[in-house]
Amino acid sequence: MIHLGTVDFGSTLYIPISTNTGSGGTVGFSATPVVGDFEVYKDGTTARADTTGYAFNEAINGSTGLHVFTIDMTSNPASFWELGKKYNVAFTPTATVDGETVEAWVAEFTIETSEEQKLKASAAGIITGAASGTPTTTSNESDLSGFENNELIGRTIVFTAGTAQGCAAVITDYTSVSGVISYSGGIATASVSGDTFIIV
Repeated sequence: MIHLGTVDFGSTLYIPISTNTGSGGTVGFSATPVVGDFEVYKDGTTARADTTGYAFNEAINGSTGLHVFTIDMTSNPASFWELGKKYNVAFTPTATVDGETVEAWVAEFTIETSEEQKLKASAAGIITGAASGTPTTTSNESDLSGFENNELIGRTIVFTAGTAQGCAAVITDYTSVSGVISYSGGIATASVSGDTFIIV
């Protein structure tokens, strides 16, 4: 079984499946499986009644024995996909493999929680950069670009590596042409060119 871990809500999952002979060689199915041969269970008991968003590709790139089952979770009839729930994927094809009947759990995954969604959204707003020029305890040039004058005012700069690591201050001014960031109150130790920081 493949453990996919925590996945994004509404994402597309690709679950690889391989088929082999009893001696380990590659072999295909006696007939092409269909998406109805897959069952997805929520929290171990509730099976999804719908197969929209499912796809099965046999012999990927012409390779016998290598297959992929796809789940597109943007298709969500009856709100089967839910934040924080755990899912198990079973495969019970009517087709045989090397003359044998196949029934197996092939994957499991958990959909992110609402808290994880919020954390991800918050992290997307973090700006990373590095000091340049000759910084002081109240300002530094930087490699930032793409921001307008004063756009970063009110946010907090936190140095993450280098001489000023651990220092933080509230931004009071930003000049886009030179990338100069100014901060109120100053910091205990001036950064040097190359010190990295984040802006939150």
